[in-house]
Amino acid sequence: MEITWKDVKDQLSQAGVRPPAELNPNGCIFDNDPTIGVWIMPNNKSVGELENFVLEMVPEDDSIWPVSVEYINNIPEKERKFRAEKTDKAKLHAWLSTRKEPGRMGAAIGAEDLGVSNQLSTSFLNWLEKLFM
Repeated sequence: MEITWKDVKDQLSQAGVRPPAELNPNGCIFDNDPTIGVWIMPNNKSVGELENFVLEMVPEDDSIWPVSVEYINNIPEKERKFRAEKTDKAKLHAWLSTRKEPGRMGAAIGAEDLGVSNQLSTSFLNWLEKLFM
C-alpha cells in the first residue's frame, strides 16, 4: 500500500496537527504531546519501500552488487514471479543473500556491509536524532 504525504497530512489534520503543504525532504517533526515524526520511505519524495532506501547504502565498489543485478536482470520476464515495480527489491535481496546472515538488512548494517555515510542515510539519521532528542 502506497502512503502519500496527502494521506499523512489528512491524518495529522484530523489529530489537530497543522502539517505544512509539502513534506520536508529531511522529514518532519511536530512538537506535540506526544512528538510526531514523519518520514515516508524511501526518501520523502520518491515512491518506494524500505529496500529502495537500503539500496542507497550498498557500497559503490561492492563486487557482488553487479552480479546480483545481473542475476535478476537475466531472469526472463515471463519467469519472474515478482511485479516489475519490485525489481529493485529483488536485486537487493539477491545481494543480501550473499551476506554473513543472508537476507537480514539490519545484520548487513551491523556487519558494515551496508554504508551509512551516504546523503540519504545521513539525513535519516539526523531526523531520527532530532526526533528522539
